[in-house]
Amino acid sequence: MLYPELAFLDRFEAAAQDGFKAVEYLFPYACPSAEIAARLKAHGLQQVLFNAPPGNWDAGERGLACLPGRDEEFRAGIAQALDYAAALACPRVHVMAGLLPGGHERESLLGSAYKRLHRLELVAGQASAAAQAVQQMATHYRQAEALARAAGSPDWFYPALNRLAAELLAQGGQPGWSGFDAQDVADIRQALETRRRDAPDFWSVVGLPELATLEALAAGQLARQLPAVLAVYEDLHQRAGTAWMWASVADQAGFVLRPWLGGQGTEARAAQQLQARLDTWAAGRTD
Repeated sequence: MLYPELAFLDRFEAAAQDGFKAVEYLFPYACPSAEIAARLKAHGLQQVLFNAPPGNWDAGERGLACLPGRDEEFRAGIAQALDYAAALACPRVHVMAGLLPGGHERESLLGSAYKRLHRLELVAGQASAAAQAVQQMATHYRQAEALARAAGSPDWFYPALNRLAAELLAQGGQPGWSGFDAQDVADIRQALETRRRDAPDFWSVVGLPELATLEALAAGQLARQLPAVLAVYEDLHQRAGTAWMWASVADQAGFVLRPWLGGQGTEARAAQQLQARLDTWAAGRTD
């Protein structure tokens, strides 16, 4: 970092005097953008790069993009960075990924990465690679679930639901697969019920119909169970959730239902009906 002996706003003049035509730095947020813009203009400098807000820098955070539960702070930081970029005519902003946490959060993030890879491989027509990715997804979410349960986290149902989804896509319909273990499903349902009772939020409540959907798909009973599943979703939609929340629910459903959405028969039609309903709410409509 050049000119550490100078105050931030005084470094622009020093850079210009030393022949620089463009500048970059870590963060502009301690100063009003108008003051920085004035210094750039006064000294004929182009702002070419700065970082998005990093979180708590003094506490060792180096970005928010990979940190679970920091979504709203991340969105606000990006909005702030874009406002500064516009004011400073800066063509690029570096989004800091952050330091991957350890424990069950790390394993969940790895599971999510393989989930995305699975989707990309499907789009690319690479069925074998997609199958390998979903197997890895299951492995990492299984490990995340075990670590979360060992740590006493009440939210261990999150990796558990994703693990079930991966197992369904990897093994559903395969010879010798008898479906989910009944006690496993019962334990996950109890965890969701406990979270809903003690500290309810949208995600714990919506997890119950998501679990019911996974269970019905595994048993080849989605068409039969669809009215009950839709009733729970309908009730929740009447009481809670914004369009972006329902978009997340619809996206997860699309991930799970994909093998059925393009098919024929009663199970495929049930999957298509469920997906259509969730997509409607994700779009902010009620029709």
